[in-house]
Amino acid sequence: MRLRTATFGLFLTLAVCAWSAAAATSASGAAQAACGPSLVFLVWPHGHPAIPRYSEFPSLPNPHIELYVGTKGYDATYAGAWVIGGTPPTGITRGGFFTNCANYGDPMTTGNVANAHVITKQTAVKCVVKGSPGVDVKLRAKGVADFYVHTGKTMIATAHATPNSVTLTVPKNCSLIAPPHP
Repeated sequence: MRLRTATFGLFLTLAVCAWSAAAATSASGAAQAACGPSLVFLVWPHGHPAIPRYSEFPSLPNPHIELYVGTKGYDATYAGAWVIGGTPPTGITRGGFFTNCANYGDPMTTGNVANAHVITKQTAVKCVVKGSPGVDVKLRAKGVADFYVHTGKTMIATAHATPNSVTLTVPKNCSLIAPPHP
């Protein structure tokens, strides 16, 4: 049984690495240059069923928030970061970020979003930012996860997921696109 578990763990690790590599490559085969300037957040306070048109979207009943780079779609190519409240299904991690949104500097997990708007309902939110932000993820006790989108010391957005709710804090100049539909 130990060998089978180790083999599955290796398979899962390779699958995640392949997904991460896919996230850093655009449909044309060129690497994503950065995490921005256009960002789209998908807010799922009650999770979502599997979304067939995107093979990377399995059923995820947990409250969660996803970040995508650009406005071209929601497949792994444009994935930036995610946080999931509670205990996600097997094989899905509680939070993380992809190469294009990696923060190679000091982690930033405090600070306020200027002129903030708080979102707790299912929606898609588009923000246009200056520069190329990075994302820091913090997994906390009791199924709580956060990510922080920032440029240097300037906090651009924060996402907070618990087993029962989500909160996205963005600047008021970000626009609601429409509720995401499964």
